[in-house]
Amino acid sequence: QDPRVDGLQQQVQAFVASAGQAGLLRREVFARIWAMAHQALCKTAPPLDHLNLGASIPHFSEPWFCCAEPTDQQLQSF
Repeated sequence: QDPRVDGLQQQVQAFVASAGQAGLLRREVFARIWAMAHQALCKTAPPLDHLNLGASIPHFSEPWFCCAEPTDQQLQSF
C-alpha cells in the first residue's frame, strides 16, 4: 500500500465535491484532476488545450463522479 494514493484519493474526492457545488464544467473538473495526478507524481501535466474532445456528451444532472464510494456529504446525512 502507498499512502500517497490514499492522500490523492482524498484530495480528488474533496475537490470533486466542491466542484459539483461550485457548478464547474466537467472539462474544468477533469483538467484539475489531471493536474493533481501529475503533481502527485512530481511531473508537469501536459497541456490539454490542444486536445479536441469532440462534441459534448449527454450526462446526468447530478455529480456522481465517484459513486462507488459515498461522499462525505452522503455519510453525514446518516
